[in-house]
Amino acid sequence: DRYFFVSFHFIHRTEICRVPAGDDEEEEEDEEEDDDVDISDDDDDDEDESAEVPRNGNNGGSRARGGDGSNDDDDEAKNWSDSEEEEEEDDEEEEEEEWTRPTQRYQPMDRFMVTVTKGEDPYNPGIELAAYKGEYYVVGVDQNGPFYTTSIDKGDKIVSLNGKKSKDIASVEYAMELIDSKQKTTVFVMRPDPNMDKGYKWVMSKH
Repeated sequence: DRYFFVSFHFIHRTEICRVPAGDDEEEEEDEEEDDDVDISDDDDDDEDESAEVPRNGNNGGSRARGGDGSNDDDDEAKNWSDSEEEEEEDDEEEEEEEWTRPTQRYQPMDRFMVTVTKGEDPYNPGIELAAYKGEYYVVGVDQNGPFYTTSIDKGDKIVSLNGKKSKDIASVEYAMELIDSKQKTTVFVMRPDPNMDKGYKWVMSKH
């Protein structure tokens, strides 16, 4: 009987030593945390499955986003549109950089007519004239004025101004009054020969 009691007591102590007090609670808490993690993982799996499965008429739902390739087409169209707009902007910038005044369009002794409308500043005629021995020459073209985009250049000789011939214009002041008097100005000019025209040489040397 004593031997049986001792053995039973020894086994009981062994069980107590192997499982310390409080470990059961910690294990239960760990199991609860594992259960929470497993539940969230299951939710993620469910979300993944719902995102991967296309919704079509076979299962009673609408098609999944991107399932018919419409979003890809929209993205491609958007990218193409963006690239096209960038190319157009680049072309416009290149045109602005490459643009020069069309003064080389006419050669010496050519005659041509230009008609312009007053610019944003009505007090800026956009052109400056000077007289040399009764003839009138262009000595300046304002880049902010209406004549800047035309072929008129420094040194051009005035043939007529708003229908009035050069010989009938009494002074530079009167010529400028003719320009200011109308909303539109028509100038008829000749491109002088730089080697023969003394007035042209005078303009280029003095102005």
